Amino acid sequence: MDDLGLSATLTWLWRDFQDTYPEIHVQSQIDVEDGDIHDTLKVVIYRVVQEALNNVARHSKADQVRVALTKENDIMELTVQDNGIGFHLEEVL
Repeated sequence: MDDLGLSATLTWLWRDFQDTYPEIHVQSQIDVEDGDIHDTLKVVIYRVVQEALNNVARHSKADQVRVALTKENDIMELTVQDNGIGFHLEEVL
């Protein structure tokens, strides 16, 4: 990530994910410049996306996942959505 930046590293991550899980299509949107994100936060974002994709593959039975990283004013938002089966929060607590 230090050499490539967050955007390129995330792109590599979902390409690798799609190679491993070709039945799951990844749609991505990154609307944030690397310079707008502190290095520590870049690592957190990468790890969250990595874990979310692993959970999609293991649990959701989805065939599509969308990952978006956007920034509006001073608010950054990371969204990971899939078309899987979902779960009820009360059942897992």
